[in-house]
Amino acid sequence: MDFNLNNRQQRVLQATVRQYIATAEPVGSKSLVEEYAFAVSAATIRSCLGFLEKAGLLYQPYTSAGRVPTESGYRIYVNQLMTPNEATGREVEKLLRDRLNWDDWSFEGLLRGAAQILSHLSGYITLITMPSWSSTRVHHVQLVQVDPGRVMLIVVTDTYETQSSLMELPQADPGCELDGEIVERELQILSNFLNSKLRGDRSEN
Repeated sequence: MDFNLNNRQQRVLQATVRQYIATAEPVGSKSLVEEYAFAVSAATIRSCLGFLEKAGLLYQPYTSAGRVPTESGYRIYVNQLMTPNEATGREVEKLLRDRLNWDDWSFEGLLRGAAQILSHLSGYITLITMPSWSSTRVHHVQLVQVDPGRVMLIVVTDTYETQSSLMELPQADPGCELDGEIVERELQILSNFLNSKLRGDRSEN
């Protein structure tokens, strides 16, 4: 999916991802202004956060909370907003080439090798665990309009893992154009209904 973010929106998304990684807490406009020296008001940052949420790059666990990156938000951060370190990149490529045998290793073996490489690069102990879907429960469900006729479903678990999926809305009758504000209002009503019915249920991958 393509996102045309202006410079400020890119900076706000980048700061939000970094702040969430550092704190594991939903990120609010006030903390972004204080921690990242934005030369704009908290209201302007809130407007950017709202735009990024509507684009499906952030979500709000509940009404009064800050924002948390979605899978798409992390992807934009990794692909477009991180500054690559060429020396580290060359080292990673060499380690992947020398230590991982993609033809002969099992999936568990590949994960073990990847953990060893991460430990070598970071200097820290590295653990890789598979999600325990049998004990994971739905924490929040949100439907967000991404484009006219297209909606993103975001499911947040009680461990704050996210799953997202794009869905096409049924075509309107010829000559009948869907009103964006009406669609957003209906999506919010449906999101509230889904949360009332699904919150606390077990999540399936």
